[in-house]
Amino acid sequence: MDILKTIREIGHFETSINLANYMKSNDVIEQIGHSFPLQDNSIVSKTDAASIWLARFYKNKYFFLTPELAIIESMIKYVPKSTEFLILKPSDMDEEVFERLNHNRPRGAHVSFINEPFPCEDFYPDNGMIVICGYIAGEHLMVLPETYRAANHYYNEFRGKICFVPFAEEAAASRYANWIELNPQMNLIVWRDNNECNGN
Repeated sequence: MDILKTIREIGHFETSINLANYMKSNDVIEQIGHSFPLQDNSIVSKTDAASIWLARFYKNKYFFLTPELAIIESMIKYVPKSTEFLILKPSDMDEEVFERLNHNRPRGAHVSFINEPFPCEDFYPDNGMIVICGYIAGEHLMVLPETYRAANHYYNEFRGKICFVPFAEEAAASRYANWIELNPQMNLIVWRDNNECNGN
């Protein structure tokens, strides 16, 4: 199983949800345990909690740098029907992969795709926010290389709220294969379990 390819198609949270029932499998651990922090079934409630947290920023547009289909599907329960969900289409994404991503987007949600590195139309600090997903290792915010690239680009272009939503949190500063630490100087709002929204 190519876990990084799967994340590209459905996002970190949906991937974690799909794998939760197999986290104790030696075969799964052997195949992907070195490149992905496996989660138990609490990932389902964590996804919902993160969705509620994001919804409480009351933005009209949420721009996801990874295709977090599970979060978007959960968020539509908590936001107005007019809310727009924007998903980045990386510049090197294969068209076949994009077709599957497009096919799997949550029904009932207003989802659009943004071609990297182009900006979103009508996307301003007062009506939108950027959502970056990855995992936390100690106090390090870890993302995949293409997310790192996009985060640097859009962070410099956007002066509004940018948040980091981890699908996993590990106390140790562990580093899985192919993951990169985000610049710690970035001014990001970081979601943690049970924290409250701190402003629009």
